[in-house]
Amino acid sequence: FSNFSKNFNVPNDFADIIIKAHQNGISNKGIRILGCICLNLNNRQIGAKKNDTQLQLFDDEWFSFDNDSPLGVDLSFKYSDFLPKGNKNTNQVKEGILELQSWLYTITFNRVSKDGKTKEFSYRSPVISSFLIFMNSGFRITLNKYWYRLLIDLSKGFNSFSIMALFDLSFNSLRFYAYLLKLPQIAAKDRYSDSPINLYGEKGTYQNKATFIETFELPYTSPSHIREKFLDRIKKELDLKMDWSFNYAFSKDDKKIAIVAYQTNNYDKEIMQSPSRSKLMSNTTKLESNSIRRSLTDKVKRYNLSDINMMMLAEVYIKYSYYYT
Repeated sequence: FSNFSKNFNVPNDFADIIIKAHQNGISNKGIRILGCICLNLNNRQIGAKKNDTQLQLFDDEWFSFDNDSPLGVDLSFKYSDFLPKGNKNTNQVKEGILELQSWLYTITFNRVSKDGKTKEFSYRSPVISSFLIFMNSGFRITLNKYWYRLLIDLSKGFNSFSIMALFDLSFNSLRFYAYLLKLPQIAAKDRYSDSPINLYGEKGTYQNKATFIETFELPYTSPSHIREKFLDRIKKELDLKMDWSFNYAFSKDDKKIAIVAYQTNNYDKEIMQSPSRSKLMSNTTKLESNSIRRSLTDKVKRYNLSDINMMMLAEVYIKYSYYYT
């Protein structure tokens, strides 16, 4: 797990599954397992470039249902492929896989066979059909072909997803994070002059409140409840933990909602992990006072200060001995 980068490619179709997780009856545990499988399949993903013929070749050879080829793909993993460094809780991996074994998913789709005829299929299967455990070392699963293809197909668009979102976010915040990443860049023709937030050039949306409520299956309709019980709680969590968060506002008549996404400074889980901060904080000659160190750390966390802001504040503290004990 530690060998992966901090982000991985999430196909838009998978993001939709995450957003609709409540409607689909899948929990955080199931999402986490699917996310980790997607993460481990990132080097197999195809279709990101236009005119990529790999996907067609894959469909012809792998994603065929009019022959006797297996309906699943066997994949072997270590537990460390599914857990952050230092996390030894293999039970959460097993519980997530067992959930996906019990989650039956039915899809209907058309495929063009080699003879050029279009055939319609109805495919009902658990996401994972087999689960073999190598005691205390790893496991092997059989992932059905539909889900394997969904996790490697980037042709319908994809976004860079924080790995730690799978582990650090609550259920609603994880769903909303996936929703934020899928928001489009607002073009000049979609300026939305009546929007309570300037959306032009931003990653955002301006939509009917009823559509937003339906998307997240909210049990309340008043803006005050949506703010207090849903949006504000999610925003607080994303501001603190993730690389993307958002601002929002309701229209004057409360019938529409504007949402604009923005990138935060939370690229590292440890607040002082960047090289410039580490160098500054390790300068024991100038920062020999633990009070200054504590104060700087507190201000960075509280006000989400950039490296430049932090260094300017440190200079003020050092020069004028102005700090809080």
